[in-house]
Amino acid sequence: MVIKLSEKKSQAEAEIEMLKSNIDSCDREINSLKYEFHINSKELEIRNEEKKMSVRSAEVANKQHLEGVKKIAKLEAECQRLRGLVRKKLPGPAALAQMKLEVESLGRHYGDSRVKKS
Repeated sequence: MVIKLSEKKSQAEAEIEMLKSNIDSCDREINSLKYEFHINSKELEIRNEEKKMSVRSAEVANKQHLEGVKKIAKLEAECQRLRGLVRKKLPGPAALAQMKLEVESLGRHYGDSRVKKS
């Protein structure tokens, strides 16, 4: 009976050592997975920031594009107005001088706005 108990004790101790080894192995795997999770979380944060910056950049570009479209529309309308004036009648020297002054004035106005933004 003592021999049987001694054998069972030895088997139990061997099983305990095996279970301890399994626990250590599981702990190492858990730590490895925690590290991998941490790395993936940081990478996700970085990609989210990159995405936010890309969206902001696209919004700024879109706003600039819309401003350019508005300026073009305004210039086209002014061109149509001037063409209409020219079509209505052939201007005399005074009218030509007045139109030239208007065009020069507009040129300075649009030229100044470009200089300020650059």
